[in-house]
Amino acid sequence: MKCRLCGGEMVESKKSWSCENRNCGLVVWKEIGRRAITRKVAEELMRLGRTGVMEFKTKEGKPFAAALVVKNGKVEYEFPKNAKKNDDCTVDVRVEAGSSGRCYLSIRGAVVKQAEVNFGLVSATEAECLALITAAKYVAHYNGSAGKCLIKVSLNNLNLSRYILKERSPRDRWMKELVNLTRKALDQAGKWEVEYRPERRPRLKGGPVADTFPFGVFPWLEAKVRKENGRL
Repeated sequence: MKCRLCGGEMVESKKSWSCENRNCGLVVWKEIGRRAITRKVAEELMRLGRTGVMEFKTKEGKPFAAALVVKNGKVEYEFPKNAKKNDDCTVDVRVEAGSSGRCYLSIRGAVVKQAEVNFGLVSATEAECLALITAAKYVAHYNGSAGKCLIKVSLNNLNLSRYILKERSPRDRWMKELVNLTRKALDQAGKWEVEYRPERRPRLKGGPVADTFPFGVFPWLEAKVRKENGRL
């Protein structure tokens, strides 16, 4: 793990990771705000200079949402503009498929993330469903307090809105299973509500081929690199 400030090695000890360069002095404690900071979170902080919004606790035990950022030569809290300290979090989620396979994902509020994700050769409805599962897992990963977060979902797809709200059941077996997984992911992330809010889609744009992989949108997955026959 490289230091965000000077590029030196971050040396691990029992309670922290600290820069080997004494003139730098950057330290990432393994517990901040009564929350355990994993190596994965520390690596994200060193690589990007910030983390997603997570839940911490004051000395009195009251929860609050904040991101960790490297600022002024140290690790500090950064509070979301529209989320107040010690308040239960609220997250606005928007998923919108402009074409088959590809879906725009926006998360705003106590947890923030925007990305365009390509889910491959699936329909627009399936892509929005998969994006909603991704959003719910992303919120649960960084919020860390299932049941306390209110997720307000707005969907561009009428059929998916009906499926999620159980006003209609999908005929396709795979779609039915996908909807069940979506509801389960939302339940694990907290309380939620769904609104159908259509917007015009751009015509003749996009396709089922990704230009770039949406970095950081799946933080619960760990990339592993191995050598085989002299190749990565």
